[in-house]
Amino acid sequence: MRPVMVLIAAGLLAGCGDYSGRGSPGKAYDEALTAPNPVPPGKAGEDMVRRLNALEMIPEGAGMDAYFAADISEAMKKDMAGDEVGAVSYDYRWNAQDFEVSDVAYQTMGLADGTGRVVVTFKNFGEFGTTLYDLCRRADGTWRIFDVRSNDQDDGSLRHALGLKRGEVTRC
Repeated sequence: MRPVMVLIAAGLLAGCGDYSGRGSPGKAYDEALTAPNPVPPGKAGEDMVRRLNALEMIPEGAGMDAYFAADISEAMKKDMAGDEVGAVSYDYRWNAQDFEVSDVAYQTMGLADGTGRVVVTFKNFGEFGTTLYDLCRRADGTWRIFDVRSNDQDDGSLRHALGLKRGEVTRC
């Protein structure tokens, strides 16, 4: 049954758009295609990411708690505190400081360990980009983001930038 679900997920992702002439979606997109897909976070997880991406500015302070797991939310608040530029000096949603985003598409999938992922593909100033939102599920059934990864950057993990262990959620 699992190979069938992976093929269905690959087919859905393949249908996210025609990338001919726009460049390759990149390594992050290829990685998402090969991920196991048992139970996706469904509309609730995707809707949360859509709400985050619809904001004019990235949330700060208590506003982050509606989107992020507790540990990464606390680390981001600490990073933004004070007058100095923190480790996250860009908009992690679009992996850029400036953006003019178009052609945004969302694909949601579940992962073998019970977490979820929302893959967002887009064009920023005409250049193709991909952002992966890794989600964890709280005891009350709500989803939160525990990491954000961008494009082909091996160190493009928001957790990595904030000094948290990549892939390990201490508190969702």
